[in-house]
Amino acid sequence: MKKTVFGFLLALAAFPLSALEPVVMDPIAPTSADPIELRLAVVCGATTDSVNVVGNVIKVVVDIHGFCSPPIRTAHRVQLAPLPPGSYRLEVFRKGLDAIYAQELFVVRNGGARVVEAHPFALPANTLERPRIRITRTDGNRVCAAGNCADVVIRVAGGVPLDVKPEPGGFAVWLTPPAHAEGLVPIDLIHGDAIERTEAALYYFDETHPSTFESILFPVLDELNGANGSHWISEAVVANPNPWYVENGNYLEKTVCITYPCGERLSPSSYTRFEGKDYPHGAILLSPRGESDTLSFSLRVRDTSRVRDGFGTEIPVVRERDMSREHTLALLDVPRDPRYRVKLRAYAVRPFGETPQRVRATIVNPDTKVRTEQWFEFTVPSDVFHPAYAELDLPAGAEGERSAIYVDPVWQTLTWVFATVTNNDTQQVTTITPNGDGPTPCFTCVEP
Repeated sequence: MKKTVFGFLLALAAFPLSALEPVVMDPIAPTSADPIELRLAVVCGATTDSVNVVGNVIKVVVDIHGFCSPPIRTAHRVQLAPLPPGSYRLEVFRKGLDAIYAQELFVVRNGGARVVEAHPFALPANTLERPRIRITRTDGNRVCAAGNCADVVIRVAGGVPLDVKPEPGGFAVWLTPPAHAEGLVPIDLIHGDAIERTEAALYYFDETHPSTFESILFPVLDELNGANGSHWISEAVVANPNPWYVENGNYLEKTVCITYPCGERLSPSSYTRFEGKDYPHGAILLSPRGESDTLSFSLRVRDTSRVRDGFGTEIPVVRERDMSREHTLALLDVPRDPRYRVKLRAYAVRPFGETPQRVRATIVNPDTKVRTEQWFEFTVPSDVFHPAYAELDLPAGAEGERSAIYVDPVWQTLTWVFATVTNNDTQQVTTITPNGDGPTPCFTCVEP
């Protein structure tokens, strides 16, 4: 398995992981057209002393304020102007200290003019098993004029001309890219003496950091025995409708990996169905940005002891755009009737940090206006393929009672939550997913 990064560069091992604070970047996946905001975890506030960019290293020095009572964790924000395409290393220092306070590795993709598009955009670095890539022009014209590719030359990373195989009509060509070290590389399209270059057209990856891989959450992938003789299995499907391979950063299907790429590489027009194993608290598929939006997913849990009663319950597969980083997540109309068991499940996706965090769930009865608070604690994920996880069994209420539940997000971390409602008699499961975000309602507020 390739090396992985959990929110920052593990390769800089001179500084212990537990000593570093997480860094949040907005946007998560910047292009060369995007200003970047960095959010640093500090206590009692801070001011930015200096920001210096030298080559691909960004050094930020912050002056963290002294003591305050009570000590409050806040997000110190540092603004960066748009950066050229490339790979960058961020190093954050406290003023007057030499030890790195926080660090991050990230990639800035090309947000400017592009002559060609390459798919797949992301390839593993320095491997012998490289898939072919498909090259098209962004203006919709043929790569090969009139379908004739005899005078077309394509170079990757400024290397030697590569053999191309045209599709009928010449609108696209296929080629096998050369091996290359990690990083963004250009593609040159050459017709005679004319050279059209697209900077940062292809990305060779070695690290699955958040700027280049989207975290896609499968909330449960497991097989287990439940109450009243029930036996639950989860069934997942991952579909790649594209004519090209997609190189994921990991695989979820429980197989013994002998030779790369095992299940990490999705074949063109593939439809992979598998049963979940050993992920009772969810799993994360890391899929390269630029390719992940075109993939499709399905997840269902079924009670095999009652196959005549139904085909199971669909569980959402959650993309980053469906998660919340700063807003409260609202679950509405949750039954509290004693005939049902209600479990609240919450997930947090990188960056998370090394310290468990307690999160508040506010339970509101919209009819009586009564509100209660319960707290639950997240586990620290073991790697980037597991989310931080927390669960809470809600106590039963009165017959017919329903509640709204408002769950605070984990600090500056992608967070998602859902509830399962299980009928005690039939074992039928209903899922309740977030219906919006925003603050918990204030029933005592008076209109001015």
